[in-house]
Amino acid sequence: MRFVSTSALLPARTLTRVFRSCGLGLALLTIWAGDGLEAATTLRFPRLVLDPDTLTGVAVVNPDSQPVLATFTAYGSDGLVLQGEGLQNPREVLIFPGQQYARTTREIFGSLEGLGEAAWFEVTSPASDLTGFFLVLDTNLRYLDGADLPLPSLQLIFPEIRISETENTEINLVNPGTSPVQARLQLGGSVQREETIDLPARGASRLDVQTFFGLQQAVGPVWLSVQADGPVAGFAFVRTGADWLGVNARPADLDRRSLFFPQFAVLGGFESQLKIFNTGDQPVDIVLTAYRPEGVAYAAPAVSSNPVLRRLEPGELLCEELEALFGFQGSEILQGWIGVESSGPGLEGSLTYALPQTGALAAVVAESEGRRELLFSHIATSLGFFTGVALQNSATISTNVQVVALTAQGEMAGETHLVIGPRQRLSRLLTELIPSAAGLAGGFVWIRSDLPLRATSLFGTMQSRVLANIPPQSLPSYQPADLPPVLRVEPALATVGPGSQVAFTLPEVSRTVNWIVAGNLGGDEASGTITVLGDYLAPLQAPPLNPVTVSAQLDGRSFGATLDWLDSREILSDVSGLRALAHLADSDTLYTAERSAPVGLGVGPAQPAGIPSGGTSIYGHAPGGRQLLATLANQEVSALLGFRASDGLEYLLAATGDAGELVRIDPRSGARTTLAGALREPHQLFLDSSGDLLVVEEHSIARISRADLNRSLAGQAIPAGAGSNRLSFGGARVQGVAEDPCAERLLVATDEGIIAVSPESGTVLAEVADLADATGLVALRRQGLECDRASHLLVLSRSGGRLIGLGSGEIRPWLEQLSPEDHALLTSLSSSLGAGGVLLVEPFAASRSRVLLVELSHVYRLN
Repeated sequence: MRFVSTSALLPARTLTRVFRSCGLGLALLTIWAGDGLEAATTLRFPRLVLDPDTLTGVAVVNPDSQPVLATFTAYGSDGLVLQGEGLQNPREVLIFPGQQYARTTREIFGSLEGLGEAAWFEVTSPASDLTGFFLVLDTNLRYLDGADLPLPSLQLIFPEIRISETENTEINLVNPGTSPVQARLQLGGSVQREETIDLPARGASRLDVQTFFGLQQAVGPVWLSVQADGPVAGFAFVRTGADWLGVNARPADLDRRSLFFPQFAVLGGFESQLKIFNTGDQPVDIVLTAYRPEGVAYAAPAVSSNPVLRRLEPGELLCEELEALFGFQGSEILQGWIGVESSGPGLEGSLTYALPQTGALAAVVAESEGRRELLFSHIATSLGFFTGVALQNSATISTNVQVVALTAQGEMAGETHLVIGPRQRLSRLLTELIPSAAGLAGGFVWIRSDLPLRATSLFGTMQSRVLANIPPQSLPSYQPADLPPVLRVEPALATVGPGSQVAFTLPEVSRTVNWIVAGNLGGDEASGTITVLGDYLAPLQAPPLNPVTVSAQLDGRSFGATLDWLDSREILSDVSGLRALAHLADSDTLYTAERSAPVGLGVGPAQPAGIPSGGTSIYGHAPGGRQLLATLANQEVSALLGFRASDGLEYLLAATGDAGELVRIDPRSGARTTLAGALREPHQLFLDSSGDLLVVEEHSIARISRADLNRSLAGQAIPAGAGSNRLSFGGARVQGVAEDPCAERLLVATDEGIIAVSPESGTVLAEVADLADATGLVALRRQGLECDRASHLLVLSRSGGRLIGLGSGEIRPWLEQLSPEDHALLTSLSSSLGAGGVLLVEPFAASRSRVLLVELSHVYRLN
C-alpha cells in the first residue's frame, strides 16, 4: 500500500498517531495456544524489521471483561531472545478491558538497529482472547501494507512470489517451536527449484527469493511451497516499483478443489490479475467463472468467453489478466466475483487488483471455506480514507447478515441487518451500510451471517493512491454487547410453480413492513409480486434471478427468505403402458420400459413389426426418434436404472417384477445378461455411494454387490447372486429408498412413514417424517451449503411432493400439482433433454402416462 507524503523522517510518536488514524489499531485473529498452554493466547508476528528505514506496527486488543498482562518477546534468527543496549525485551504490558494497545515495535522494544538480519516476535498472555494484527511501513509513509497472523503448519504455500526487473519478494520463515526444524523450499510454476534450510528452535530466516534460488533478474510466474519436519509460519513481503504487498503463507490443503475470490475489478482504469496453480501430483481440469455482483455469470457482449476451461499439469501455474482471460470489453468498470472449480485436489491461488495510474495495488488469497462470524480489523472513514467491504454468498439460498461497526474502545458505532441473495456479492462502503460509522479513525467491523460468507475488505484514500486488502479474521468467542434482535421471515424457503402463491410473515412484528421481491418494493412481473401483507404471487415464466429473494424491511433493516421457482416441462407426451424409465449420464437418450408394445405419440412410428403382444419392450427416445432396444417376452419390467460398469461404459439395469430377476442390458447392442434372481417383487433400483445396488422389494431391500453388477464384463466370472443380502422391515411395505448425502444412513419410505436406517443392519436410527404415501424418494444436496442445511429429501407421492430438510426436520410443499408414480434422475448438464433434474412419470388417463422434467441443477448437486 502506498502513501503519498512530503514528510521527512518522522518520530515514532507521530508514526503511532498515523498508524492509529488509518484505523489499523485493532487486530483481530485469535490463535489458540498448543498443548501445555490451555486458556492462553500466543500471537506470532512473523516479521520484525530491524533496518532504520522500515518499521513494524503492531496492535493488540483485549476484548475480555478483565485486564490482562501481555508479554512481548522478540527473537533473532538464531532463536535467542534479542539483547542490546537500551533494549527492553521481553516487555510486559497491561491491557485494560476492551482497550487497544497500538505501537510500533521501536516503541515497544526500543532501538533494534544493528541487531541482525531476521527477527520475529510473539505476544503471550494467560488470557485466552487476545488478538493481533501487524503492518509494515516506511518512515516516510509512502508505502504500507499489513496482514493478519499466519498459522503454523508442516506444509505452507506462498501464493504471491514476484521476481522481475521492478519486483522482488522476501519471505520470512519462522520456527515457533522449541526444537530445530529442517524445511524444504520448492519453487513451482515457470521455474523449478529446490533448496533446504535449517531453522533453530525459535529461529527465523529472511530470504530474498531471487538470490536464494540463484535466479536471473526476471522469471515467469512462480509460487513457493515449504515442507518442514516441524510446524513453521511464513510471510511474503513483495516490493513492486510503486507499492508493497504483504501476504501470509497459508497451510497447504491437499484436498482443496474450489476457490472463491469475492472481489475483482476490470476496465475503467482497474486491472485484476489471477493466479491459479496445481499443487497436486496429478493433472486437473479447472473451470473459471466470472460472476456479476447479482450472481449471474457474465455473458456477451461484456465477455467473449465465460466460463473458461483450462488444464493444469502438476506444479503448473496459470497467471493472466482477467480482462484477457475472459475477454472483458467496454470502458466502464466491471466488478464481481470469481469461482474456480477443479476436477482434482490441490488447488491454490491469489488475485491482485490495481490502479496502474496511481500505483495502488492490493492482493487477496483465494478462499475455499466461508465463515459465519467474521471481522475486519480496521475502520478508516476520516482523514481522507474510505473503508469498504465485499461479502459473497456462494450458496443457492439467501442469507441474513448482521453488520456492526465498533470503535477502538469496543463501543457500537452503528449496526444494520441486510439480506444477500443466492450467489450474490454485496460490495459497499461502510458508510453506505452504516452512516453513523463516518468520521472514525479506528475500530473494527463485526459480521454474523446465517450462512458462511467469503469476504474481503478494501481500504484506501479517496484519491485511490492507497489500496490495501485486509482478509477476514475469526473471533469465535467475541460478540458485541447490546445487539438488536434478529427477526426471521417465515417460511425461510418455499417452492412455487408458475402462477402459484405463498404467504410470508415476519413473526412477532405487529407493525406494517415493506415487502421486497428481487430488490423492488412489491416486486415486478418478471420476479413476481407481493402484497403489503406478504402474499407472494409467482410469475408465469422463470424469473431472471432464480432462486428469488423475498425480504421484509423494517426500520432500515432487511430480513429475507428464499423462493425456488420450478416448472415441469413435458419430455414425452403420451405413452401407453409405461412402467419405468431411466437416463444414462453420457447419453441424450431417455429409456422407457413399456408394457405390450406401447405406442408413444410424436416420438416415433407406431408398433414396430415383430414385437410380441405380451411382455415388456425397452425403447430409447433420442432426438432422432424412438428406437426399440430390447424385448423381454412374457416379463414385466418394474424398474430401470443407468449403471456405469467397470469397463467405463454405461448399461441399463432392469428388474422384472414377476420373474424376480435383475438383467443388464447393453444400450449399444441390446445384449442382455441375467445378474441375479429370486428377487421379491422388485419395484425400484438405487445405486448407493459404494457402488452396490439396492433393490426395493415388497417388504425388504436387497443389496447386490458392485462385483455382481460387473459380472462377465472384465476378469473372471462371478457366480450369480454372490454378495446379496437383505434389510427387512417386518410387515411394512417398502416404497422407496435413498441415501442421506451427508450421513451414513439410508432413508426408507414405507407405508408407515419415512425412517432413517443403518445401511448394514437396517436398524432404525430415526423417524424422519409421518408421510405414508410416497411413490419415491430423491435425496438432494443444495449447492453452496454446509451439510446441516444442505441435505433435503424430496418425497414424491400421488398427493403431491414434499421437501424435507434433513437437518431441521421441516416439511415444505413441493409442486403439489404433480402426482408422479415413478421417477428418474437426469444428471447430465449437457443433455439435449434439458438441464439436470428429476424426471417424473405422471399418469393422465387410463394406462397412459407422460414424462415431465423438473430442472433442479441450478440449486442442487445431482451427481
